[in-house]
Amino acid sequence: MRKLFLYPIILLVVSCSTGPMGRTNRYLTYVPSNYPEAKAVILLEEGQSTIEVKTLSVFQRVHRIIKLFDKSCFDELGNVSISYNRSYESIVSLKAWTIKPDGRVISVNDIYEETVVDLSGVNDVKRKVIVFPGLEEGCIIEYDYTIQSKLPGPRGWIFMHVYPTLLSRFTLIMPEGWAYLYHCKNGTPKERVEEMVSHGGIDWAAFIWEMEDIPPLKEEPCSPPLVDIAPSVYFTPASIFGMNVRMGWRDVAKFVEESYLDRSFKSHKLESFAHSETMGCGDALSKAKKLYSFVQKNIRYVAISLGLGGWLPTPPEKVMDRRYGDCKDKAVLLVNLLRSEGIEAYPALVRTRDEGLLDETIPSLQFNHAIVKAVIGGKSYFLDPVYEFLPFGSLMPNCYGVRAFIVGAGERYFEDITVPPAFYNALKVVLVGAVNDDGSLKGKMKMQFSGYQAVLSRSLLSRLSEEERFKNFEALLKSYRPEANISNFELSNLGDLDSSLTLIFDIDIGNYAKVAGEYIFVPTSPIPSDIPSFSESERKYPVYLDFPFTVTFEETLSFNRPVAIERKSEPRVSSDWGSFVVFEDIRGTKLVLTKFFSLKVIEVSPRQYKGFKKFLDTVRAKDNEELLLRAR
Repeated sequence: MRKLFLYPIILLVVSCSTGPMGRTNRYLTYVPSNYPEAKAVILLEEGQSTIEVKTLSVFQRVHRIIKLFDKSCFDELGNVSISYNRSYESIVSLKAWTIKPDGRVISVNDIYEETVVDLSGVNDVKRKVIVFPGLEEGCIIEYDYTIQSKLPGPRGWIFMHVYPTLLSRFTLIMPEGWAYLYHCKNGTPKERVEEMVSHGGIDWAAFIWEMEDIPPLKEEPCSPPLVDIAPSVYFTPASIFGMNVRMGWRDVAKFVEESYLDRSFKSHKLESFAHSETMGCGDALSKAKKLYSFVQKNIRYVAISLGLGGWLPTPPEKVMDRRYGDCKDKAVLLVNLLRSEGIEAYPALVRTRDEGLLDETIPSLQFNHAIVKAVIGGKSYFLDPVYEFLPFGSLMPNCYGVRAFIVGAGERYFEDITVPPAFYNALKVVLVGAVNDDGSLKGKMKMQFSGYQAVLSRSLLSRLSEEERFKNFEALLKSYRPEANISNFELSNLGDLDSSLTLIFDIDIGNYAKVAGEYIFVPTSPIPSDIPSFSESERKYPVYLDFPFTVTFEETLSFNRPVAIERKSEPRVSSDWGSFVVFEDIRGTKLVLTKFFSLKVIEVSPRQYKGFKKFLDTVRAKDNEELLLRAR
């Protein structure tokens, strides 16, 4: 961690792209001798952040030149997406071209724009998509774009990707009187300072970090966020216009407390609404649930990334009037409503797991989401009113296993958000049916979803018509049993977030069991395919999983004649990672079969990986075993 100071300015010629017919042409004959198996090589990538003094905005420039050696990478590299938040960012320049192996240049004309929609249903994030024409093995693609951000914080830079990189460089250009602390992770790039001429009465300097001959990032399924495993540099402010803005956690706490718990936010209008909304609620927990439901369902979420989209929340009374806000607006509103009813509540800031680890050694605004901590009857609840289908006291998976920064709770700034037990996220399937002599099955199936399993299903089903819901679940079942058909589809508890989402339907499976004379081979219902699968024997990086969960299958099957179990399949697999149990029993002409699987963890270290993989491999092998019955 070092501070970037500005020195008297003498001279600097700022590097810039020379265009497709300049230095790019010398790459046409390049052969990746160090990486003979590479499907593509990043020949050059440059990032540049320039502070604009008058508007306190930042111009973020990115320039890449990539040579493609194998057509198998065309789909991945031939379409480049550039994301930006339209509430505070705009793309001020964008150019791209394909350079054929013979040197011909084809300018890119196909650039599309699309809106990125997340689980909440809305987002202010836009995406420009560049579609490169004329791709062939040995060609080069090049693109150069600049985003203007209204916020005076430079973006960080990641030096490593899944393809080898010959040279990666990041430049920060700042005026005199500005300084940033910079932090390098997972590697140490070369650094240097270059001085520039004075411009507009202001001296400028460029600070440069670069790495050469960077090997490709090892691709492993379920890896941590790129920022946690690749060499990178990122920044926190130290001085603006000569004024010290470097903060300790106490300074961060003071700033966010003054912003999020402003005394002026308290109003008679909010108190009156809270009293009216909770009238008839018997206790504090009932009141909290009622107010949470109001903010969740009636204040429309407009996604503006916290930390990039500005730190000051909108006054809660204004949020009530206009009926929309971002995560911090909804959190601050809920805190004020809860406090109006005498309920202890605080805003809480988090850095979600998918954004990388929070570095507590660097006091700064590293957070990207705002939630609420409420204390009711001595019990703490973390609440996220952003997502429409989250039950009271539940969070999205990327908020578990992180540290929350509690605003206004005294000197104890951080609090762990513990990962819920596996049974919280549960899928239970109950099948009651009759197996005919030809092996076909007719019966009724009930599926119950709870926890995040229910959140995902509710989010999908709420946007579909009844006919689309039916087709969607029929397709899901056919992915497990292609011969399955369903009818009389019923859905319940779609809007009751405190109850399990339940689906009930009739099911007909033509070739359910294999019949060979007096023998009957009965398949046991497979564990869902979203259980992770790993082929490599060792890992370089930890395994990151979304959430712990359980799956239970209960089958009661009737036969036309008494049967006995000829060969049992009753595995018992138990470990620190989870468990897998199968139980079988015959009751006259009925077979009762129960299968249970649990995955308890969300992170596995490379050292623990072999044991974890062995557990999953054992479960998959046992999961595929058939049960052999014999007619008596």
